[in-house]
Amino acid sequence: MIVETAATFVATISALSTIIRTVKAAGQLTRDAATISDTIAKTLEPQNNSVQALVATQIDQDYIEIAAENIERARKRLKEALRDPSLPQGAKDQEVEVASYTICSELRRLKKLNGGNLPGDDRFHELWATHACDTP
Repeated sequence: MIVETAATFVATISALSTIIRTVKAAGQLTRDAATISDTIAKTLEPQNNSVQALVATQIDQDYIEIAAENIERARKRLKEALRDPSLPQGAKDQEVEVASYTICSELRRLKKLNGGNLPGDDRFHELWATHACDTP
């Protein structure tokens, strides 16, 4: 009888141990699922965290593409100038000014064509800030 009771006791402890491990694993899966869900939600959010900016995009995509091409040309020209060791520092500084002027002009044009807001694209918002387009 004592052996049977001991065997039942050990079996009960073993079963409880299994239940505890299962509950802990389920808790970890729940936390993992929550983390994955948060990651997916963040991935699906607009990167500038502004749904209003994305909704506010009223401008024709062709204008956005034209401005993006002009901006890219200005950035490429600036990179080439900054890499050119034969160019004096004053000329490099002037190229920075020319690039900023071109980029800000294109961004201002986009804003004007889009009802006073930049289209909902992070690169435009980042360029606006980087080139200090809000200062005259």
